[in-house]
Amino acid sequence: MIIIIFTPPFTMNQQATLPYTLLIAIAALMLLTLPGCVKDLTVKNVVYDNNFSNGESKGLMVSGWVNGLFGPLLQPRIGTYNGKFVLGKLNNNIMRLELNELPEHDVLRLEIDLNLHNNWQNDLWIMQCDGEYRLLTGFSNNPAVQQSYPNWVGNGSALTVAGTNSQQKGLPGICNNPATLLGTSNYTIVQTFKHTNNTFTLQLSDAGGNVNDTCNRSWSVGRMTVSVFHN
Repeated sequence: MIIIIFTPPFTMNQQATLPYTLLIAIAALMLLTLPGCVKDLTVKNVVYDNNFSNGESKGLMVSGWVNGLFGPLLQPRIGTYNGKFVLGKLNNNIMRLELNELPEHDVLRLEIDLNLHNNWQNDLWIMQCDGEYRLLTGFSNNPAVQQSYPNWVGNGSALTVAGTNSQQKGLPGICNNPATLLGTSNYTIVQTFKHTNNTFTLQLSDAGGNVNDTCNRSWSVGRMTVSVFHN
């Protein structure tokens, strides 16, 4: 950038031109610093957002056990819970999302609205991003059983009270059985981390209880959002 500053010719009274010269210098300084402010703005792109209200999985794939075999499910199990659409109920299932052609970015943020239904007793719940573990933890709805979350399972951290860091707990359970007395806990799971690849793979899974016994213990997702940021 080239800045040309015009000043009036000096006279015998040079003090008269000093304020004018000072104002021009300040204006030039502001012009020099302006481009730096603009180029450092952060750009956010929401690359995936689904609240399942239209009944579509939008690329989310679910695998589970059917007749003793584990594989992709033809129906992704989109239903309703507490008046809202959810993907679930899931029990010993894997939920997978693959995104391609992401815009240029430096950081990725993942936000998940997670419901844990009924008889969770520090049962395992896992999040993997691009094949790496981002969260390996346990949740509990039973006040008599502590949970690992927000810490990881097996890393030596102390257990916490059932429902720790939940948005809500004691919400209605599902199915008409005694386990519903333990209700549902709702969590907002947020992960923000460095990411530059133009592809992203998310995998969520759980383990515990009897396979496909969704009325006894299950989980569902009410909303999932993936955003990328570029500075």
